[in-house]
Amino acid sequence: EDNTVKKILDINRTNNSQKAINDIYIYDDIAYVSIDFGLSLIDVKSFEFIESVLKFGDLPSSTRVNSINLDNLLYVSHENGFAVQKPNSTNLANPDSWTTYIVGQGSSSIPADEVNSSVIFNENMLIATNEGVFNFDGTNWQRFLTIESNVLKLVKSSNDLLAITTNSLISFNDTTETLLYQSKPGTEFSDLLVTNEGIIFIASTLGLFEIKSGNTNQIVPAGPETNNFLSITIDANSNVWAATGKDGFGEGFMKFDSHKWTNYNKHTFPQLVTNDYYRVFFSANSIFACSWGFGFVKMEDGEPIIFDANNTEMDGIPGSPNFVVIMDVKADKFQNGYWVFNHAPDDNNALILFAPDGSQTYFRFQFLNLTTNEFVDIAEVDDNNTKWFSINGEGLFYFNENGTLENTSDDTWGRMNRSEFFDNRDVTALTVDNRNELWIGTSLGVRIIPDPLRPKSQLLSSFPLRQQSINTIAVDALNRKWVGTSQGLFYVSSDGSALIDQFDSKNSPLPSDDILSVAIDDATGIVYVGTSLGLSALKTTAVKPNENFSELRAYPNPYLVGGVNSAPLQIDGLIAQSTIKILSINGQLIKEFESVGGRIDSWDGRDESGEFVPTGVYLIVAFDEEANNVETAKVAVIREQ
Repeated sequence: EDNTVKKILDINRTNNSQKAINDIYIYDDIAYVSIDFGLSLIDVKSFEFIESVLKFGDLPSSTRVNSINLDNLLYVSHENGFAVQKPNSTNLANPDSWTTYIVGQGSSSIPADEVNSSVIFNENMLIATNEGVFNFDGTNWQRFLTIESNVLKLVKSSNDLLAITTNSLISFNDTTETLLYQSKPGTEFSDLLVTNEGIIFIASTLGLFEIKSGNTNQIVPAGPETNNFLSITIDANSNVWAATGKDGFGEGFMKFDSHKWTNYNKHTFPQLVTNDYYRVFFSANSIFACSWGFGFVKMEDGEPIIFDANNTEMDGIPGSPNFVVIMDVKADKFQNGYWVFNHAPDDNNALILFAPDGSQTYFRFQFLNLTTNEFVDIAEVDDNNTKWFSINGEGLFYFNENGTLENTSDDTWGRMNRSEFFDNRDVTALTVDNRNELWIGTSLGVRIIPDPLRPKSQLLSSFPLRQQSINTIAVDALNRKWVGTSQGLFYVSSDGSALIDQFDSKNSPLPSDDILSVAIDDATGIVYVGTSLGLSALKTTAVKPNENFSELRAYPNPYLVGGVNSAPLQIDGLIAQSTIKILSINGQLIKEFESVGGRIDSWDGRDESGEFVPTGVYLIVAFDEEANNVETAKVAVIREQ
């Protein structure tokens, strides 16, 4: 009701190694919670634990309860059998309060391996098991329905009995079994609910299915297809794109437009032949998604266009000419199209330029024959149009065609071997910053090439990132670096010499310390951080400066200074190399400083001598280096005593 979440962590804090919550049944303000080690009763108003039951009759102690049913008595579906509360028994924790039936092959045993659910239907005690539905006749368990597969849930609906298996919904009305709904291949059911109005809901791996008046509606949460954000990128409209996995673990690729998610996979876009998309890039004003074995996709007018061995000359890995693995797609800096980096082509044509007219130019790798053990991994293109890429186990390589696509005689190739330049560490990340310096992430720290035209002349390191295993590096509008590691997210200065901040799952909302991907929206200053457990977003003031002054805003307004928790005044609407002056209302200079370079800067409410300014109205004047562009704003300052 008030948009808050109450966490009940008592079960999680127990010493039990298995403590999953399998089902919750609420009746008369009591929540009956089925757990991997028993049953707990919780008061839904006070959140206090009323009682915990760890042993039911002669069933094994502290083992999994799958669900319960309450019909005058408690009926417990258990991994080792079925337990029924004895009439007039009140001490549920006492094992003698239960009548139990054990799974197995005995004459009075339940002929199954596990009991999932139960229901009282037409005075019959029915249980759902991995071998079908059974009825107790007072002595033995008899098969009740013809289903002989795993039945997950039984529910009464008016005069009918409903049952779900992993892929079907079945109804029974005393004499007839009817298949009401069958799932599509790849969709598995897990739970069943029927409302008082007779509306049926089925939980599944593809969302929620609603069956009402014979019509079926699929309800999919407005969220991502998966929590695995292996790679993320931001397009020109501030949309977030994400890739999800490879080797059969991918769920396609996804788009988030700040309101809803669009999932691109074989189910939603049948023209896609795989869900294994593991890298995404915004390059050459387009979104590209790289697949594991099926080429790459270019998004055009909201539709995925596939480029693979069937419609290009791209060669697959040795021994599999159609298995084309694309590692990267990067824009050509001179607008000649975009470069595609082939993983391990059998013909060694690892670099391909796709021109705007659709033509393709292939460049053969010079140094060694690429294989499935020595392959192109990470790639980048600097401002000189030099293509940089790592080869697994070999180090860093670079190539520049010198603007002549047809003339290969003036091509420049080079290598920086793993042992000499990177302390025998793998290259794991590449990015070019706003000064055209190449940042190289390794399995143990960061190397920086300040002059890519002379890559071997000087190689620097980032001291705060020493000993860190680098997964990804992103550059914000202020040229500061956001570095994803196996130990969290590091925020360092533009030259890498100073650690500005560090975030992990302990001191921030990050769901994991293993940061897989980072992408920054320069238009908003939002830093998106991808992990295998979800996506996080951090709002920063590192926003790309405006090209021209339009409106200068200062907030909060009025601005309180002098208090214990005084926050800086934000000044928004700056252009590059802005100078900012704070003036009193009569024109006296209070403070002057240079902008840090982005669209947003701040003032701490102090004058040139470091004292908080008195209460009053102040002018904020911002102008460029030549003072040709000038913009002003006003702010009311209240000095707290």
